[in-house]
This record gives sequence, C-alpha cells and structure tokens, in this order.
Amino acid sequence: MLPTSSKFLLLLLIGMLLILPLMGGLQRQSPPVAPQPHRLISSLSLNSTNKVRVVEDSIRFHKDFCKWPAQYLEPAEEAKARQTHVRSMGIQFDMVVHATGDIVSDLLLRTGTWEDEETMKLLNAVESYMHKRGISDRKSVTILDIGAEVGWYTMSFASKGFRVVAFEPMHANWYMLSKSMCINQSHDIILINAALGPAETECTLYAEEINKGNAHLYCGGQRPPSPSYVRLATVSVLKLDDFADFMGNLVAIKMDIEGSEHNAVKGGRKVFLDRHVPFILTEYGPHMIREKGGDPIAYLTELQDAGYRFSMDNFGTPYVSIDQILAERTRGNNFNLFLTHSSVDLY
Repeated sequence: MLPTSSKFLLLLLIGMLLILPLMGGLQRQSPPVAPQPHRLISSLSLNSTNKVRVVEDSIRFHKDFCKWPAQYLEPAEEAKARQTHVRSMGIQFDMVVHATGDIVSDLLLRTGTWEDEETMKLLNAVESYMHKRGISDRKSVTILDIGAEVGWYTMSFASKGFRVVAFEPMHANWYMLSKSMCINQSHDIILINAALGPAETECTLYAEEINKGNAHLYCGGQRPPSPSYVRLATVSVLKLDDFADFMGNLVAIKMDIEGSEHNAVKGGRKVFLDRHVPFILTEYGPHMIREKGGDPIAYLTELQDAGYRFSMDNFGTPYVSIDQILAERTRGNNFNLFLTHSSVDLY
C-alpha cells in the first residue's frame, strides 16, 4: 500500500498528463491574430514625416510576411491570386498574379511574358551604360519602378540581380507582388504600398472591372470619366523626392501610372529633373494626363529642359521632337516613350 504522500504525487502526475494535451489543443485552436498587411504598413509609417521609417518598416514587414503561415494570409486576396511560371530576359521565375480580369495577368498566364521587347530594351541600355563605366556589380545599380502593378518589371530586374525600389498603391497588386518576392526570395526589393504625387495626401483608386489590376488615381474631387470604373480604396500619396536618399546609384526609371506621370514628376523634381537619371521608360497618354490634373506638354518640356531626349522606339537615336510626339496618331491613345539623358553616350 502506497503512503499518502506517494498517492498525492501519483494523482498530481496523472492530472498533469490529462490537462496538458487539453491546454495544447486550446493553444492550437486560438493562434495569435496576425495584423492585416496593409494596415500594418499604414499604421507604422506611411504618414510619418520620417521616410527612413517608411523604408525600414517596409523592408522589415516583407521579411516577416514571407514567414507567416497560411492561416495568417488574407483569404480574399488569396482567392483572387494564381501562381504562374514566367520568362523574362532569359531568366525563368514564378509570379503571383490576378486569376482573372486583368490584362497584364491574363497575358502572363497565357504566354509567360509581358512587354518583353520594352523590358529587353531597358536591360540592354542599362548594361551598355554599366559596361562603359566599368560597373560589374548589378546589385550596385538601382531600378525604380513607379506603378509596379503585379510586378513584371520589378521581378524581372530583381531576378537579373539588380536592386529595385518599387511603388504600388493598389492593395491587391501589392499583395501579389509581395507573394512573388517571397516565392523567389527576392531580398533586394524595397516595395512601398503608396502612390506618388506632387504633395503628401490621400486620394482614391478606381479600376475597371475588365482590367482590375490597372488602377487609376483620382484626387481632390476628381472622378473617372466612365461609370464602368469601380472605387477601390483611399490610398496614401507620397512625394518621390522624400525618398531620393534611398535610390542609390539610380540608372533607370520605369513609370506607368495611368496619366499621373506629370504629378509624380512634380513631387520628384530632385530625382527626375536634377539627378540626370540615364534612362526613363514612361507611358505617355495626353488625355489621361489632363484627366488627372497634369499638363502633357509641360510634362515633356520639363523633361526636355532637364536634358532628356525622346524616342518612340528605343533608347538612343533616332530622337524625336515634342511636336512629333504630340502629332503621333498611329500608336493609339497611350504609348511608351524611351528617354535617354544627354549626358549618356550609348554608342
């Protein structure tokens, strides 16, 4: 017969063996709730006057985001997304894109590429510039992607080893690009979930249902011209010049923001006009620029006065005048312009 003290210890041990699994089950049933990604970034820093904090928080967030288990992710965004295999500039990698209803994503899903000619032309210009200046380390060169969408240019250049700074205000696009960064373990991308404009403020994003990844930014009471546009969200608008110190050796800018290009330049004069960035690839749509409160002629004039030369086909010659650009009628309402700074000799 066991002494009383031994009986007590035995009962205590049996009780602990019975209770511990229940406690573990309760813990498994009630995991800590992860903050929504866009709320985390916005609450941390987007409205902060200290842009160092914006960049640091964005970098830290994406490192944490890649470690989150599936139950912490956003079901609504996950349901819209699809992973696909793509090929850009001789490199194969995976991207997360819209499953349906987005022109860029639809083409990536069908063909595995988007604007492959423009992408290659930009790469060739950058590499020619690097070769002439004896630059061999791609990580020492920054590519700025303004209006990253789901991240074709961002992921293409990051996959080639370049450092990329990207701005994308639409949450769904930003979320999918964040997932692509995780899949490819892309550590040399700074991705900021915000738009760029002439002043720090908040504006409204709209998109058409048939092209849901192609967001348009309207500010100060502006409204889309068609009822087919759906209101998405109110987003933060920042000034590019506040991030000038994070650009490093900035060699190229790609900008496609649906008519807000002139507004981005107004808030980024140090970067666009004073810094003499060698190459700029920009969409140009006069009617959309006017619609967003910009001036399509002043936009080109300011860039020309800063030393940029224009081509409608490739970086370098043949160059065209502003009058020739304004008279262009064969390329549709919107087309790409290839800008080369006069300080650059590609040949």
